[in-house]
Amino acid sequence: MRGSLARSVAVLRQEWRLLWRDPAVWAVLVILCASVAYAVGNGQRQTRHHNERVSAAKADETARITAAKQQLADIDAGRVKAPSEPFQDPRNAIFVGSGRAAAAVDLPLLPLAPVAVGLRDLLPPVLLVSAASKDSFLFKDEIANPVHLLSGWFDLAFVLVFIYPLCVLLLTYNLVSLEREQGRLGLVASCGHPMGLWLLLPPGT
Repeated sequence: MRGSLARSVAVLRQEWRLLWRDPAVWAVLVILCASVAYAVGNGQRQTRHHNERVSAAKADETARITAAKQQLADIDAGRVKAPSEPFQDPRNAIFVGSGRAAAAVDLPLLPLAPVAVGLRDLLPPVLLVSAASKDSFLFKDEIANPVHLLSGWFDLAFVLVFIYPLCVLLLTYNLVSLEREQGRLGLVASCGHPMGLWLLLPPGT
């Protein structure tokens, strides 16, 4: 039993040694590592862009509300005259609620948000809650270029779902067929190694 295990370990070591000498393996690893690095960087960049837009919207909300409060205080104190137009009067609840006092709300990002930034393709980072009509709510701002939304963002989730399986298929597509064609499958089977152990060996070696 111990001798059979030692032979199996020796075969595994030899197969892995031959695998790492294959240039295709290094090419696949380089492509996979480059894809992961680019996806992680893209996710972090999109997350920073999201946070910047949220911060800008919050700052704009604070400035609008502060200006409205100051104008209302000046009118009440008699320092300035109230606007003649109702839609410019800060005492008009509909006018204030429709724009000047609109609250900027956002959905906080989770720690793993950079992994799947593509999930936010159809969701704006900030929404203004106001008393305006539904039309102004839906069509006030353009979310992003539709061409970019069609292709989606290159994130880590895309790499794990699409790129990584392609790399696995690239290395294992001829796992059994090539060994059978070259006669090594029959040679290994005649040596008494179980098929489960053979499937653990690197492909194409």
